[in-house]
This record gives sequence, C-alpha cells and structure tokens, in this order.
Amino acid sequence: MKKKFTPGRLRKIDPFSIFSWNWIPSVGKSGGILCGVRNDNLDIISCDKGKYILQLVLYDKKKKTNWGLLIVYGSAHEEFKEEFLSELASMCGCMQIPYIFGGDFNILRHSGEKNKKLCNHKSSDIFNSIINTLALREIHISGGKYTWTNNQAHPTLE
Repeated sequence: MKKKFTPGRLRKIDPFSIFSWNWIPSVGKSGGILCGVRNDNLDIISCDKGKYILQLVLYDKKKKTNWGLLIVYGSAHEEFKEEFLSELASMCGCMQIPYIFGGDFNILRHSGEKNKKLCNHKSSDIFNSIINTLALREIHISGGKYTWTNNQAHPTLE
C-alpha cells in the first residue's frame, strides 16, 4: 500500500528546514508534484497550483531579480491532454517575467522522439502551437536519445 505524502514526511527529507516546499498531491497512482526551493538562495514570492502545473515566482537573493519556475507533470492519458495543454497555455501566457520549466510533459513533439511509429496526435499539434506562440525554447538533453521505456521484449522508447 502506497503511503500518502504529508507535511510530516518533509521533516524526514529536510529535517533542518533548508528548503521551502510546495506540492500538488497525486490523484490515485498518477500525477503529483513536489518542489523544494533552498531558503538561502531564493524566496518564494507566489505559488499557483493547477492540476498539472506548480508555478512559482521566485526572488533570487544573489542576482536580486525575480523569475518563474513551472514544474509540470502532464497527463499520460490522451483524454486529459487537452485539459493539460489549456492549463499550460494559461499559466505561461500570464507570466510577465522570465521563466523555466522542469518536469514531464508526457507529449511527444515529433516522430524522432520515439523509436516506433508516432501516430499523428492532435495533442502534439496543439503542444507545438503553444511552444511556437509563446516562443518557448527547448534545451536538448545530452546523452541518450530516449528517457523512457516500457521495458518489454520489443520496447517502446520515448
């Protein structure tokens, strides 16, 4: 049985309260986001919690500037991808400061991101449209081409 995340569990992770913590709880076995921000480097100005995105506005104490951090866990289920993409567009569209993303979007942008045939999904087109409209830039990973596998005899790699 999986134990639920509670603030008390944070004391085991961060017993000296070095971090400020924010989270979105999981729904069943999926989703859930946990983000810790070091108190000696950053102050949290605001926190907005969506269903799929945790949005923080941070103050960098050394650089004396504000910036945004969006932690994403997009739905792995096709029927919820449009809801996720709507939330993504909304949260990005209201950011008035530089921001970065972290997390898992659970959407492939093009066929090169999978070792098997990629069906033309409406969500990929919408995702690419949001990226282009908001002029977002992707930082490409170094090392392996794929970061996920289903570990089957003939694996799917994404």
